[in-house]
Amino acid sequence: MNKNQATYSSTYSRRAIHLLRQRWPNIDKEFAERGIDTEIIMSEMFCSGEQLQNVMQLLYDKMGDSAGYLFARGIRLSFLGPAAATMLSAPDIRTALSWGVQAGNATSGTTAKLFVFGKGAEMTFTLDERISAGVAEIGIVTTAKIAAEILSQGVGGVPIRKCILTLPTDCVSAPDLLAGALNNVTINWDASAPMSLFVPTNFLKQQLVNSDPMTFEQSIAYAARFFEAANAAAPDRNNLTVACTNTIRQMDPLDVSLTSCAKGIGLSETILKDRLRDAGTTFTEVRNAAWIEIALKLAEGSASRVEAADHFGKTSANFGEWFKAHHPDGKSYSEIKA
Repeated sequence: MNKNQATYSSTYSRRAIHLLRQRWPNIDKEFAERGIDTEIIMSEMFCSGEQLQNVMQLLYDKMGDSAGYLFARGIRLSFLGPAAATMLSAPDIRTALSWGVQAGNATSGTTAKLFVFGKGAEMTFTLDERISAGVAEIGIVTTAKIAAEILSQGVGGVPIRKCILTLPTDCVSAPDLLAGALNNVTINWDASAPMSLFVPTNFLKQQLVNSDPMTFEQSIAYAARFFEAANAAAPDRNNLTVACTNTIRQMDPLDVSLTSCAKGIGLSETILKDRLRDAGTTFTEVRNAAWIEIALKLAEGSASRVEAADHFGKTSANFGEWFKAHHPDGKSYSEIKA
């Protein structure tokens, strides 16, 4: 089984097949012509990336620009499977979004990252470059819809303010879809930037409506087994390393340790350490890679070297040495900002 077969969930394909059959009762003939095995998709937990792409392309070919809206309108947070209960029972929006990132990276063609620092959190989404523009829009709108649903869980009478959703200029369905999902959200159209969602720090602390400590702890253990199964089915995709990186990005650097990271993932320190070693890396290496990503984000936001150093609890000189030593190209922070 290759990487795509193990990591692309058949959930979205099932939703698309159902929608197509609702509109066109004789659509099975077109499924066959395109080599789409609906019986396997409807019965297996995973389907290949190629099958997912074929189903979504047929959906777009039949429905055009409305495909993204019609498809995503029926998508629910629960479609994320075992991780859905974890997100819904999480103590706050920040924790829920972090599990959304982990689940999304394990089960879809969208690579999601969540950076928490400064005035809030930035959640970025990158779609597979091999998919067509129409199918990409379906992915963008679906991802935005799920993010909106996670955020809506924590409103609790507190209006969502200053959230900014950045979308590519050729995405036509998202504004209509999100109009009733988020209050006071600003749509930022930018063809050169990846899709992203900015959430202010004070909103990240909002408690979810369904927050429950006992359910959350049980769900973490259940979701961890799901990720282990996906990782075992795809040895070339190290989901644990990804999960560890995701967790570090979202923590205050002063709180980052093997202990705190293992707790955030739902594993013991020994298991996390051993499995990272089996993957050919160490916790320190993963931490430095995650921190370099954060430092680059700070540079993009025009943070000075002193401000960036302060974020990591380092002196300006020590931060400068650390940054240059761990930057992939050996560049200094000043060179990046320039």
